[in-house]
Amino acid sequence: MTAAWSVLLCVLLLWGSASTPLPAIAQVQDGATVTVLRANGTSFTWTAPAQVVALAATAGKIAVADAGARVTVIDRRRKILSVNLYVGPVSAVAFVTKGLIVQRGALLEARRGADAHQLPISANGRLDGAQGSRAIWSDGKRVHAIRLPDGRQTAVYNGSRGALAGKRLYVASGSRITLRTIR
Repeated sequence: MTAAWSVLLCVLLLWGSASTPLPAIAQVQDGATVTVLRANGTSFTWTAPAQVVALAATAGKIAVADAGARVTVIDRRRKILSVNLYVGPVSAVAFVTKGLIVQRGALLEARRGADAHQLPISANGRLDGAQGSRAIWSDGKRVHAIRLPDGRQTAVYNGSRGALAGKRLYVASGSRITLRTIR
């Protein structure tokens, strides 16, 4: 992880965005136990059925991707809202307006209920995040913004990683972070 990306994560975790305040911060403790710190300072833990590989949070919900190619969505009371099974290992997960988007190898899969769309990315691509009807992925050299569910690329910027907060895209490149507005 580059120094710029570490700072970018800190900025987004501490301040978020005026239009998109962060609802919770989740972390993995012993491989399968997730600790969630709510915005009001309270916390809870939840144990996943297998080792956790990725987390995402949105208003009142946490998505927990585990090594069993499964994403479990829980609410702030630890109630399981949904369990999504995938045909292969999931390495990243994010919430979007209409469901979830996950990364499985060189594919992004946007899913809402039984409706699924697969979007190819480069072999070394990684899902950096998503929000609303947009997803951000990077390949180490460029940051790509795509529209969901069709996967149409709407912008490409030079940089190693990206993070989306509302209509703001933060692009890390070396020790520099650039703010872009996504339309």
